[in-house]
Amino acid sequence: MRMLRDHYTLRELSSILGIDIPTISKYANYQLVPSLKRINQLMPKLIKLIDPLEELKKAITSRGKGVPDINWVIGRKPYLLHYAVIQMVKKLIKREFTKILTIEGGGLVIASTLSIITGKGLVFGVRNAYFENGITEPYHATITKITLRMRIFISIPGGLITSEDKVLIVDDIAWTGGTIRTLYSIAQKTGARVEGVELLASYRETLEKLRRELGEVKINSLITLD
Repeated sequence: MRMLRDHYTLRELSSILGIDIPTISKYANYQLVPSLKRINQLMPKLIKLIDPLEELKKAITSRGKGVPDINWVIGRKPYLLHYAVIQMVKKLIKREFTKILTIEGGGLVIASTLSIITGKGLVFGVRNAYFENGITEPYHATITKITLRMRIFISIPGGLITSEDKVLIVDDIAWTGGTIRTLYSIAQKTGARVEGVELLASYRETLEKLRRELGEVKINSLITLD
């Protein structure tokens, strides 16, 4: 409902959905939660009015001067991110994993929410910091899609992931796939099995390349960027 408020007035929504304005306002401001029956009645109409994933795609690509970024979504439209995480959770229902591995930044926001919802442990890597008895991997990061590059490394504390774990790697946006490759290498050093990779968004070329490189590891991207 919050997404619809970006495009429709309360009066317009009241006319389209057949709900009084005060009730719609409460739904949009989280002051009232519709019943399951009401949700099922509204969903066919809501889907025709707006595509949440398309709205999210616009939000992460329109504010970064050519570079996708979720900071504006987190700060201004968290309900879009909430919707995206719910969609990711639906895809994970039949997946077996014991730990979520991510990196500080936007990926950590998504991974933290997934950890809370699924009840799985969360481990996140830190850039350019060493942990005693930790695991460290070099990472050649592309900061923009043009030329700016810098050499960094990623580390996680030791002992948080073991050979008995089944790891799900999570990140927000895969520009070149460098972060995913590094996290995959870290997981391998622990002896754990990587069960899959979940991304909020990825460039099509990057996604295809990662799938070739990681072989049997299932890689999902909620949004594909061209």
